[in-house]
Formats: sequence, C-alpha cells, structure tokens
Amino acid sequence: GAALWGIENEMSPPAPITGNAYALDLPRMAESWSEAIQAFENSKVVPEFFTPDLIRNFTSTKKQELHYMADLEPNEQLEIYLDTV
Repeated sequence: GAALWGIENEMSPPAPITGNAYALDLPRMAESWSEAIQAFENSKVVPEFFTPDLIRNFTSTKKQELHYMADLEPNEQLEIYLDTV
C-alpha cells in the first residue's frame, strides 16, 4: 500500500513534531465529506493503487451517499452510522 509506495519512491518522512501540533501550520485533512471525496478523486497518488474504473465507481458511490445523507436529520445520520459501524 502507501507505505511501500513511499519506500519505492524514496519519500522522506516528515520531521518529528514536538509540542502542540495543532498550533502549527501543517497540512490538514479534509474537513468535510465532500472535500474528502474531491481530494480522493483528484489525487495524483490514488491512481498508483486503484484502477480508473474503481476510482470512478468509488467516488460516484460516495457522492450518491453524501447526497442521500444531506437530506436526513442529524439523528437519522447518526442512526445510519451506528448501524453501519
């Protein structure tokens, strides 16, 4: 997976963080479901691991789920999440 890809591509790990990492200006993960889908879809690295068909299918499925969940109340979303996990 990603660890092997990093080794094969001679990626260097970042420097260790000391202190409060939240106070530093570091790259952040997506803050919303739609941002995460978009980041996956537009990633330069993801195609190294998955076929174009799988990427297209996965992102289409996640967009459909996002659209469905947007119409639900928070308690309904939580119920679906708890049933799924």
